[in-house]
Amino acid sequence: MKHIFQIMFLLMAFSLFSCQQPTKSEEQQTELIKAQSINNKLHFTTEKQEKSYVNEELEGDNNTSFISFTYPHFTTGGNKAIRDTLNTFITNHLSMSESYNRATPEESMEAFIQSYKDAYVKTKLSAPYQAATHIEVINNDEAMLSLEFNYYEFTGGVHGIQYVIYRNFDPATGTIITLEELIPAHNRELLLQKAEQYFRDSRNLGNNDDLKSAGYWFDDSKFRLPNNFTFEKGNLVFLYNPYEIAPYSEGKIVFFIPEYELQEILK
Repeated sequence: MKHIFQIMFLLMAFSLFSCQQPTKSEEQQTELIKAQSINNKLHFTTEKQEKSYVNEELEGDNNTSFISFTYPHFTTGGNKAIRDTLNTFITNHLSMSESYNRATPEESMEAFIQSYKDAYVKTKLSAPYQAATHIEVINNDEAMLSLEFNYYEFTGGVHGIQYVIYRNFDPATGTIITLEELIPAHNRELLLQKAEQYFRDSRNLGNNDDLKSAGYWFDDSKFRLPNNFTFEKGNLVFLYNPYEIAPYSEGKIVFFIPEYELQEILK
């Protein structure tokens, strides 16, 4: 994982000093890095599959259960074993509910539809089931491959459930990158301080405002980072899903630490 950290630091350094005139050796090195990046970059197609079931016992238009998956399938670039690992990970996480996940997308969709049929036999529920998963590649370079999993599911109740999961991978190994691997241990408290500052700014909270009194579900009103993070345009992005730190009505809560602040945190 050390090489990821080094690459990210170099990328920020290049952006800071891009105005300087490169020497010939620097130009050659840059071309080599570009060539390696092109060779290692993962290429994919976007797949879409869907399945529906019309309950003819129900009248009106609201009688169709459906499920859809839109997701990347990695085809070329990098290492085949890594592509296979990523494709398997995606297949295993297509459904929001683990109980519906199967070995193939088709089997997962069939399991979801069957769950509605079984529930209808038992309860004669009137509302059909609905589910949609949209997985998008948001970073794809030599430092990091990032996927955004957008889930929606309705299986009864007042409203459906919608949430977003980020997963960041080392493209050289196919393993998930954790925040602890990116941030040196001696700077994690600094990260927490910076993150709380930008969280409060994003929610229009003062430095001394009590988080619990402001309506956020932090234990003992003590700020904590979400597990959800990624990088976007050099910024470190954090996301809380509904019910994670606030009521459903608040929706997802997103804030970011800007790139220029990360130089101190990553070193």
